[in-house]
Amino acid sequence: MRWTVQELKSSWELAAEGTALNHCVVSYSDQCADGHTA
Repeated sequence: MRWTVQELKSSWELAAEGTALNHCVVSYSDQCADGHTA
């Protein structure tokens, strides 16, 4: 099995990731923008 890691650089990309994986990761977008989480 191989894994690929891709940095998400915008809240749009974070939202698309959440939609693709069916989870609420976009709720962290403000914290990511503020540098409080990665």
